Amino acid sequence: NNLYIHETSTSGVTLNDDDTWNGTIEQTGGVLKLIGRTDRTTNTSGNNKTLVVTGGNLNLSNENLTLNSGSYVNGEDASIDINSSVLNIKNSANNRAKITMTNGNTSQLNITGANTALTALTGTNITKGSVTVGDGTTISTLNLNIGSNISDDAALKINKESILNAAADSVKIALENNGSTILTDGTLEKAISGEGNTIINGNVTSESAINQAIRVNANKTLSIDADNLGGSVANAGTLNLGDGILTSAVLGTGITNINGVVTVATNNEIINTVKIATDSSLELNASSLRTNKTNITENLGTVIMDDGILLSNVSGKYETKEGGNAVTTSTTYINDNFTNKGTLNLTGDIDKD
Repeated sequence: NNLYIHETSTSGVTLNDDDTWNGTIEQTGGVLKLIGRTDRTTNTSGNNKTLVVTGGNLNLSNENLTLNSGSYVNGEDASIDINSSVLNIKNSANNRAKITMTNGNTSQLNITGANTALTALTGTNITKGSVTVGDGTTISTLNLNIGSNISDDAALKINKESILNAAADSVKIALENNGSTILTDGTLEKAISGEGNTIINGNVTSESAINQAIRVNANKTLSIDADNLGGSVANAGTLNLGDGILTSAVLGTGITNINGVVTVATNNEIINTVKIATDSSLELNASSLRTNKTNITENLGTVIMDDGILLSNVSGKYETKEGGNAVTTSTTYINDNFTNKGTLNLTGDIDKD
C-alpha cells in the first residue's frame, strides 16, 4: 500500500509504534510524524518499505528510523525534526534537508554507508544530541552550509575514512575528526582533535587549536596562533602564524608569514618560504636558516637565533638570544644588521658542507 502526503495534508499523518507500512510513502509537503518505534527500517531484505520525502516536514519523536538505499529526504523545502530520536542515514545518497535537533541529548544523527551523502541546508539547527559521520569502512559526506548552527551542547564526530565538508563558520562545536575535515572560508571557533587530518580549502582563521595534521591547499590561507598548531602542516598556500611556540613541523612549497612573536621549538623546523612582519620575531635554531629550509625572503622584524650553526646570510635584523645557547658562525655571515645579545662562537671560515 502506498501513501502520498501533500501540502494539503495540513493536519499531518502520524505513524505510532504499532503502525507499519508495506509500500512507499511519498511526501511532497505537509507533516509526517513517526512516533515511538525503536526499529523502523526501510528498504531491507524482507520488507518493501520505502520513504521518499521531497518536501514538507519529517518529524521524529522517540523514534529510531533507518533510511537505506532507495529511501531519502531531498528537497529545498524539506525539513527533518529529530526529537529524542535516532535517524540513521545508511547507503542513502542525495539527502538534502533543513535539520532541527534541539530536544534531548539522546538524539542522534548517524550518516554511514558507501555513497551516503547529506547536505544540511541553511537554517539547520543542531543544539542537542550528536552527529556522527562514517562507520570506519566507508566514505560519507556531510555538508554544513553557512547559516547552519551546531552548538556547544551537541557532539560532532567524523569517523575513519569519512569526510566532513564545512564552512569554518558553521562548525560551532569541538570536533573529533578521525577522517578528513575540509574547511572552507570563515572563522573556526572550536577545537579540532582526533587522528584524522584537516584540509584548508578556503581562507580560514582559527581561534582554537587544531590538534592533528593539517594541509593548506594552494592559493588558500590558514591564520592561526603558533600555540594552536598541534600537528604538522603541509603548506602549499599561505600560513599566517601568530604568537606562540611552534611544536609541529611546517613543510611544503607555500609561504609562512610571521605575524607575532613565534618561537620554533627545539628539534622542530619550518621548511618553507618565510616572511616576517614589522614588530614580529622568529626565534629558531641557526642551523635552520638555509634556502632549502627556513628560507627568509623578507624580514621586517627580527630573527633570533638560539643554538646551532649559521651557514647562510640573513636579511634584515638578526641577533643571538640573550641567555640562550651559543651560535657558531663565520665572519662571512655577519653584517651590520647583526647584534650579539647572547653567546657567539666566531670563526674565520666554516665548511658549508
